[in-house]
Amino acid sequence: MNGQQVYLNNSVPLVDVWTARTLDLTPYIGQASVTISFHLFATAVINKAGWYLDDISVTACSSSTTIGIAENETPALAIWPNPASGSLFVRPNASAQGKSNWVLFDATGRTVLQGAFNSTSGANQIPVQSLRGMHILEWRTGLTVVRERVLFE
Repeated sequence: MNGQQVYLNNSVPLVDVWTARTLDLTPYIGQASVTISFHLFATAVINKAGWYLDDISVTACSSSTTIGIAENETPALAIWPNPASGSLFVRPNASAQGKSNWVLFDATGRTVLQGAFNSTSGANQIPVQSLRGMHILEWRTGLTVVRERVLFE
């Protein structure tokens, strides 16, 4: 592991059953990267079939280190139907309510529609009759910016 040997089995002459091995990788927590490699060697005297690897898994059981970004439990927007045709309805939650500007981008990032709502807890309707394919809806209210994928049929 990172150039250091962490496991060596030279005491069993021949094992013909699967053997589970678990290695503690705790000393490597916090490193930018860890290289795990497997090496098979033989000599002119030792002539065996080698070994097989199956079901390799690297997991973090517990750590005080945060990995990734926490997901927002409550979506800022309710969007329906998705996929849509004709009209797209958008209802903001409390964090995205107020005077809102929205932009609809196509897959290349080009602005295809835009508008504004003075949104409350009710639904806002966006006409999308001529649109097809995947788009991104960007909803801006004050300091809140939300982007959601929507599909038009």
